Amino acid sequence: MKKVWIIKFRNYEYWPMWAFYLPLLPLIFVFGLIQRHFFFFTNVNPGIDAFGGFFFDSKHRIDQKISSVYRPKSFLVRPFDAPENLEAFITNLALNFPIIIKPDAGERGKGVTKIFSKIELKAALSKIATDYLVQEFIPHLLEYGVFVSYLPNENKYKVISLTEKQFFTVIGDGKSNIDELVKSQTRGLVFYKQIIERALYSLNYVPKIDEVCVIHTMGNHCNGTEFINKNELKYDALNNAMNQLMRGMTGIFYGRFDIKVASFDDLINLMDIKILEFNGITAEPIHIYDNSHGYFKSLLSFVNSWKYLYKISKYNKSKGIAPIKHVEMLRKLRARLL
Repeated sequence: MKKVWIIKFRNYEYWPMWAFYLPLLPLIFVFGLIQRHFFFFTNVNPGIDAFGGFFFDSKHRIDQKISSVYRPKSFLVRPFDAPENLEAFITNLALNFPIIIKPDAGERGKGVTKIFSKIELKAALSKIATDYLVQEFIPHLLEYGVFVSYLPNENKYKVISLTEKQFFTVIGDGKSNIDELVKSQTRGLVFYKQIIERALYSLNYVPKIDEVCVIHTMGNHCNGTEFINKNELKYDALNNAMNQLMRGMTGIFYGRFDIKVASFDDLINLMDIKILEFNGITAEPIHIYDNSHGYFKSLLSFVNSWKYLYKISKYNKSKGIAPIKHVEMLRKLRARLL
């Protein structure tokens, strides 16, 4: 069996975050010098908060910017909320299990859990020490990461990255069980613990020959989902759809939608789509994690996304929207780090 560290070394999608962010620092520093503000990016999405959403303070707050037509039913749970309040929320929203819970200030899929019963939900939430979102589970088997940026010179939005999230799947051979099939894939070895924790099948189940088993539908890279570059599908109909969405989100100019749909046609027609969340200035053009894209080409894509961010910041500054003051940003950073 191939060792996990060898798999990670040979496939850059598994490399640590600094491998992508460290090469960006000189560019961000130069942008800061030009703007005379090292936190210039905090004015890009003033509709989120004074920090532009840099600190992942509240997914719930951002969700409220999205039309209820396009987002799953959800509610916010705080550590001190009484159990009977959970019952009332679930009943009033007509939520059916399974459901999803995730930290309101989470990032990169951390803490996202699928819950199958009220007993399981109460047990999970009894341990929380921070705010959590309880969200309707969307069963669609297609999920896209759609990264959108405002173009100040053209007064419109453009899709700058499109990624299909391919949920972890195995194909039966008539003799191997789910556990063996998961371990037979390099991605299964890297994310084995996360995958089996979320498996919709018994690990002892033996699929028939050519039986396709989607092991789970959690669209996070850290849960074994593969990110597939779909930039060849970025055309006018998709741009028009994203313009419609973004123009309804006042004060937000840049970020990535994570959207579940039944088909790509539904996405471009905004039919039966559900926006799981919107990630602002800290969002990544996640097509860069498609290994076939190439590491250096991925870095270039990352650089280009920051160029868009810089242009929006400059534009908003010209409109009187200033970045957060250095002292306030440093105070916030200190509070987070200590």
